[in-house]
Amino acid sequence: IDSLLSNKLNGVSHENLQTPAVYIAAPILEGLKFVTDSEDLKNLYVNLLANAMDKNTAGIVHPSFVETIKYLTPDETKILVIFEKFEKIPFVNIIQIIDENSGHFEMVLEKHNHLIEEHKLEILHKDNLHLYLENLIRLGILSCENSILPNYNYDHLENCELNRFIRKDVQNKGYHFKTERGYYKTTAYGNGFLKVVIKNK
Repeated sequence: IDSLLSNKLNGVSHENLQTPAVYIAAPILEGLKFVTDSEDLKNLYVNLLANAMDKNTAGIVHPSFVETIKYLTPDETKILVIFEKFEKIPFVNIIQIIDENSGHFEMVLEKHNHLIEEHKLEILHKDNLHLYLENLIRLGILSCENSILPNYNYDHLENCELNRFIRKDVQNKGYHFKTERGYYKTTAYGNGFLKVVIKNK
């Protein structure tokens, strides 16, 4: 990792370089032993170490970030690169109204988004996208808002081919449907993680 670390520290002046705290550096070096087959995950650890060695960013480096990396897949690192740039990603829910009087309903399509299509996201296991997003929420990096993302046009989400097919199916069953809008966003914890782990030093 020496050459990778050296490249990341090229832009840091000698005066701003420091020895990283042992409680940060030791777990990072330990974690690096288990990601020899993933350049994406290795890069996260080295980003964190480089930021711990830079006086300008060391204050943002939280020891729990090392643990968080352990629970990420290479696919999830690519998703987080998108959130590092955009912070908020919209989604829609399609709900089938079973009985309007009782309020009985059924979620037909949950948190449907165009993250892969809109951002040309190349991940190995596309079918795991919702699993990945739920994991990022579990880790405290993302949160889920059930409200409208300001200044965003939801039309293409609500009227995409999949949604049109589902709505037609719901109507054919004799039920009504409604659409709920929402979005994923980064948390305060997530913003710190993105800054010193995901963003390339």
